[in-house]
Amino acid sequence: MKNYVVSGAANGIGKAIVLSLVREGHQVFALDIDEQNLNLLKLEAPKQIHTYTIDVTDFRAIERALLPVVKEQTLFGVILSHGIDNEHTISENSIWDRIIATNLTSTQRLLSLLCPAISNGGRVVMISSILGKVGRKNNSAYCASKHALLGITKALALELAPQRITVNAVLPSWVDTKMLREGLAQQARMMGNTVPLLLKRIGKRIPLGRLISAEDVAGSVNFLLSPAAVMITAQSLVIDGGDGCGV
Repeated sequence: MKNYVVSGAANGIGKAIVLSLVREGHQVFALDIDEQNLNLLKLEAPKQIHTYTIDVTDFRAIERALLPVVKEQTLFGVILSHGIDNEHTISENSIWDRIIATNLTSTQRLLSLLCPAISNGGRVVMISSILGKVGRKNNSAYCASKHALLGITKALALELAPQRITVNAVLPSWVDTKMLREGLAQQARMMGNTVPLLLKRIGKRIPLGRLISAEDVAGSVNFLLSPAAVMITAQSLVIDGGDGCGV
């Protein structure tokens, strides 16, 4: 049994990662601000999943919750899956600040606390986004935060290499999650369409013929955590069903 910390664990990709880890017999310290769904997640494996309802921008709360874990446990892996998005123009400073604080600054704070507890040969995986490689109108803060995660991935990989700890990023494209559906809802209303119709259209344009599932992403994370990936570090793994390979 190995110990993992997973942030953004209550829904979507984070939840799928937690469930895949407990199926393999591991112990997971799961973080999220969504207390209700975090409690439901714990019911899946009460003895293996330890939940912490935390706002990742509240650094004192993070320390209070995780310092005992760091002192008492040796971690094999840290998977950072938290993040928010909100369409905005470049002049909307408050939205920029909130997204950068949640997606980027909190990542540094979590890593500064957790990395010393990772065992030699351990793993760090960051859930970035395809928007860590490209841009999108009215999403400058989200794009900036996801681009920045790739820089952290490369720099931290070099920093932790002497301990044989690998650091990689996963870049999903269109993942069918609650976050995506909420983001499409406004578009659907403006276009006079429905969310299911938009999802169907997106799936059709992906070469492999469907949207990515949270479980698809979890499977790729599992690979990066496995012995097969022991010499893979500082890399960005795109999961897009071939969506970015043509025009």
